[in-house]
Amino acid sequence: MKQQWILLMILTAVFGAGLHAEEEGFDDGSFFQEEDQTVPASSPLEIGGRLELSTRYAVNDDGFGDGEELLSVPELRLDLDFRGKKTDIRVSGRVEQIPGEKQAQGRIDEAYLRYYARYFDLEIGYMKPIWGPGDKVHAVDILTPMDYSDFINPDYAERKDAEAMIKLNIPAKDGLLELVYLPVFTPDTIPWEGTWVPRDVTEVQEAMTFYGISTLAEKETADFSHSSLAFRYTESIGAFDLGGIYYLGYYRQPTVNIADESLSYDQVNMVGIHGTAVAGELTLRTEAGWYATEDYQGDDPEVRNSEFRWVGGFDCNLPVSRININIQETGTLLLNSDAIESPQDVQINSPTTENMLILCLRDSWNRNTVEPELKFILGLEDRDYLLKPSIKALFHDELEFSLAASIFGGDEGGNFGHFDERDFIELGFSCLF
Repeated sequence: MKQQWILLMILTAVFGAGLHAEEEGFDDGSFFQEEDQTVPASSPLEIGGRLELSTRYAVNDDGFGDGEELLSVPELRLDLDFRGKKTDIRVSGRVEQIPGEKQAQGRIDEAYLRYYARYFDLEIGYMKPIWGPGDKVHAVDILTPMDYSDFINPDYAERKDAEAMIKLNIPAKDGLLELVYLPVFTPDTIPWEGTWVPRDVTEVQEAMTFYGISTLAEKETADFSHSSLAFRYTESIGAFDLGGIYYLGYYRQPTVNIADESLSYDQVNMVGIHGTAVAGELTLRTEAGWYATEDYQGDDPEVRNSEFRWVGGFDCNLPVSRININIQETGTLLLNSDAIESPQDVQINSPTTENMLILCLRDSWNRNTVEPELKFILGLEDRDYLLKPSIKALFHDELEFSLAASIFGGDEGGNFGHFDERDFIELGFSCLF
């Protein structure tokens, strides 16, 4: 394995540049300075987007698992927004060249219509709203599927896939009631091969090999019986923002039944709460959700047990530069785990608890055009970790350069230690328009 000090050089560059920027600054002739521009007349149709090119360099000897050391992905994103008197339309999509594919692939991130009535707003289309105040980690955000193809590296919103839904927003005096109907069910996208196969999938593959199983039959979900309902009510009370959620639908991650050689999706009732509180420079955040399945006693070997999930943490601005520190803890408690006794139980190897501690330091220099960040995620049970230093620089509000690294380590049985041989450096370039 190549020496990991190559990755740690980014830390020196990030904070070394910060000291220089704070001491010297940029003069009035800096290329960061914005130019005077004439503001055009407003139009009901706005078109924007960005052209991106990201290149990853694998630090370890075996590259990204297939011997490849460099991985470059060009991507074009387009956003269209139309604002009428009573109706808004938003369409957001992307075209990207997937490594190993001959043709570029396109996808719709969001495409929906919003109608403004006197007492409510109505949204219809493909959307991916985020429920819960957690900072890029959530316990009650359950409306849309996740894409785990590259689940560790992009931001949380980038990992979400849009889902078809009808959403009714009814304002109250200091609150908002959201009613959602999802007519179709879309499971999470989970890779079974490639660089970022999750630890859980690897364990399933090992079990399939042990029992001589070549494929798993996925049960039908493309019917109205798998539609979902949800509602959320949020309200502001002084310095507090509070919310309550109910969801009736299905888990988007499959339940693997080795004995039956099948994949299925268990029905779940989720009752959740979330809240934030602000006191000066300090912001507190919390989310908690009870996920109740049909296995109330925990002894049904074909249905996963109920569980309890939570997120809690805070962030505050420090009196040094513009540094913001964010600390969060997130976890899952498997309920009635002592009732799991059958060797064929779908959760026979599931841990009773899983906890992660997340530390993030952010700063901003030169009128918010340079943004360094250092993130550290620690798996408490497995003692594995992910370290992600990064820095972004914006030029003239149009060109953005980024440099980042991902360093994995710890117990190979953990979610992050599982990728111990996948460390990489990433250089990104974006043009905004």
